[in-house]
This record gives sequence, structure tokens and C-alpha cells, in this order.
Amino acid sequence: MTKLALYLRLAGQNLVKNRQYYFPFFLIGSACTAMCYLMLFLTYNDSVMEMRGAAYVLLMLGLGSVIMAFLSVWIMAYANGFVIRRRTKELALYGILGMEKGNIAAVLGFETLFLCLAGTAAGVLGELARLYDRENPLVPVSMRLEARAAQPTRLTVSDRDGHTFTVEGSVPQAAINKPTTPERAAQNLGKTGGTPFYADEMDCDLDDGLMIPASELNALRREALEQLTAARSDVQSHAFTDRAQRAFPRTRDRKIPTLRARLRLSQLTPEIAARCPDLILPYEDIAEAVASGKAKPEQLIVEIPRLLFEGTDAVLEVLRQARELGV
Repeated sequence: MTKLALYLRLAGQNLVKNRQYYFPFFLIGSACTAMCYLMLFLTYNDSVMEMRGAAYVLLMLGLGSVIMAFLSVWIMAYANGFVIRRRTKELALYGILGMEKGNIAAVLGFETLFLCLAGTAAGVLGELARLYDRENPLVPVSMRLEARAAQPTRLTVSDRDGHTFTVEGSVPQAAINKPTTPERAAQNLGKTGGTPFYADEMDCDLDDGLMIPASELNALRREALEQLTAARSDVQSHAFTDRAQRAFPRTRDRKIPTLRARLRLSQLTPEIAARCPDLILPYEDIAEAVASGKAKPEQLIVEIPRLLFEGTDAVLEVLRQARELGV
């Protein structure tokens, strides 16, 4: 056994044997890592950079990140010293058995490395999972599977927004040994991992004695969910209705405010351009909006980023061109 393998083996055994001491150290490391990651995440978040007074907020967050890093190092060093003091007899026994101080230090270094890696993974991955759950909630869908003899297998998927898609597969064959049961089909269809959906309702209507391969069910589910994803990703148009006049005397003579729409060029439709006197578009879409005739220059209002770290000259050039176009 090589010296490195011996160090790794001793480090692993010591962590298991002294878990009552190292478990608080692991919790402290995970908490410090999560706090440092949270501070850095807020510091480099795009939403924070675009808010009013972002420069002062970023300055305070950066200062907080530095302070948190120093506090984390101090807390971790104190916790490590606490653990070492509890293991004085064990380390003295290593010296009696002939291990030099360098060898003991190497074993302790590997123990600390393992704990730091485990604490970092627990803190960062746990925080990422919580952020992902908050920002990307899963969409519930309903699935209905129909399988009839001498007819193609049919799967219908629908969400709560009214999107419904039906896909067809091959004709199921008669089962030789074990026919496909509704429970087994529901188990295969419910495997929506890697998609933004989860099976909220499942209905499997199968004739007796039919066999549907798992690959067939997976292909039907994948095709139906892909169509549903594409439909939910399309830009949804919203119908405009005339504003109803109020019957209250106090509001009859009140001036109706100007209707403004803040959107991108890909979302601009002729109906929106006709209804809204003012259109707020990003600065990079202004020239194309005028050239394509989707909006009149006098309707357009240029929106520039709230905070610019670079590219100021390019933005100024776009503003000059917009002025020349009559915006």
C-alpha cells in the first residue's frame, strides 16, 4: 500500500470513528458555504444590477461578501481547533506508534479536505436546489392513454391553460406472457424527469391482453410533452376590449390616461400598435421597428439599460440614429 493510499484510508476511518465531533464541523461548513454563495449570487444577479441605486447595493453586497468570507474562515478554524483538542490522545498514540508530525499533519489535512468538499457540496447544491424550485415550478399535466386491439395506441396530454395534444403510436400486439397493465403504463408515463412537467392526473384505458413496450410509451410521452412545450413557449396574444365608461359622476370628466405598452419587437402586433399611442421598445429594436413599418416613429419611446458598464458609445450611436428617424 502506498503512502498516499494509507493517508486516505486513515482519513476516512478517522472521519467515521470521530463523526460525533466532525458532524457539527460539517454543519458549520455547509452553513458558511451557503451564506457565502448567497452573497455572491446576489452580487452578480442581473436583477440587482438593473435596480435603482444598483451601484450602492453592489458595493454593500461586495463588502458583505468579504466580511462573510473572513468570518467563515475564522469560524471554520475555531471549529477545527475544537475537534483537534478532543483528539489529543488519539494523535499522541499515532506518535507513539512511530508516525512523524508530517505524516499526522497529512492525515489531518486529508480529513479537513474531505469535510470541506462535503460541506461545500451540501451548501452550494442545497442552495441551488432551493433557488431552482422557486424559479422553475413544475407544470401539472393530465395524461390519458388509450389502447385498443387493431388500433394505434393514443396518448392525450393537456395542461390547465387549455393546451391539449394527442399523439399516436403503433398498433399494440397481443401479449404472450405478461400483458401491459394500467399500473405499469402509468408508471412509465409518469417518468417526466428533465421536463418542466409532472403528471398530476393519469388515466390508462387498456384492453385486456395487450402488450405495449416501455420504449413505445416513452416515445409517446416524449413527443406529446415536446408539442406541449412548444405551444407554451409561443407568444400568446391578448385581445383588447374597449374601456367601459363608469357611471359614477366623479369619474365621468376624468381624463383617461395614455395607454403605453412596454414590450419587445417580437411581441408587437398591428393591433397593439393601433391601440397604444406610446410604445416602449429596447434601443436595439428601434431601427428595425421603423424600417419594418410595425410602428410609427412618433409612437416609439427608446428604452436603454438602467446601468451600463460598457458599450456606452454604441448606445449613444443608436440614440442618434433614432433621433434622425424621428423617434
